[in-house]
Amino acid sequence: MLNLLFRLGIKQKATLQIERDAVDPAAIEAFFLRQGSTWGARPEVVNRANFGTTQLIDAVADHCWREGPLTVSATFDEFNLDVTVSYSGDQIEFPVRRPSIEDIRKTDDGVRLLAGYLLRENADRIQTERKGNQATVRFHFDH
Repeated sequence: MLNLLFRLGIKQKATLQIERDAVDPAAIEAFFLRQGSTWGARPEVVNRANFGTTQLIDAVADHCWREGPLTVSATFDEFNLDVTVSYSGDQIEFPVRRPSIEDIRKTDDGVRLLAGYLLRENADRIQTERKGNQATVRFHFDH
């Protein structure tokens, strides 16, 4: 019991690096399942993090990620699961409103905007930033 009490608030971290030509959704899922089990995270939260991260990587690989490896970092404590995805390339947008069907069908950005909207809906909070060539997306999931 004391061990559990003293571990409250201690963040645990794991990192996965993905090469541009070696994106494997099964490896991403295995990473989240392994870490979620190790950390004792609730499966539904781990599943949301896995889904969001996999979908984000798919979207940035098609539209934003230019070169070099992509890094996924996940941190967990008893109350939060935070996922940070960093890559070299353009920043992806996360619109608050769903793009119209016309925008999705007729514009080059429509599918990417829809993906960003759905990812915003999946996470409890989302933040994005760009420094130089490096784009970073942070998902927060309440545990």
